[in-house]
Amino acid sequence: MDLISLSAVNAKSPYKIDFDQSGSFFFVTNKQRLYHVAFIEDQLFCEHGIYQYCLETEMHTAADGHVYEVVVALMEEFFKSSAKGLLYVCDSTDGRQAVRSRLFNRWFNSYAEKDKYLLLQREVQYEDMLHYVSLIVRKDHSETQAIITSFDYVLSHLEYAYKQG
Repeated sequence: MDLISLSAVNAKSPYKIDFDQSGSFFFVTNKQRLYHVAFIEDQLFCEHGIYQYCLETEMHTAADGHVYEVVVALMEEFFKSSAKGLLYVCDSTDGRQAVRSRLFNRWFNSYAEKDKYLLLQREVQYEDMLHYVSLIVRKDHSETQAIITSFDYVLSHLEYAYKQG
């Protein structure tokens, strides 16, 4: 991925990170748990350079604190790029989106440099399910207010369209 230097991430990461054929990052934990991480330009916010962050694994095992370290290494490198914000939508396929949202909050709040960033969190009712959506932007970015406005606009219209449909 052009936004992130793989060598810079691997210098900080406790696990070796590589690319897969789709352009996503992947790593395997000490417990042999495979993770995929992707940064995908979000089509609803593309005029603002917002990317959606995806973290996936196929099996659910005991927590591994080193995954947090990988996430931090990737996000720090991501925010060094020209990208302006990072959108995180908690996966809802198994009904555990609230758990994922709490974990994401805990990770963000334990990050040493969190004061440089603004974390916006919203809950959106869509397709008979509550979705948890977060956006991280740098506080010092010149387009921060426009990004916040766009974020709130898109989410409110998505929820409104669902209620009308």
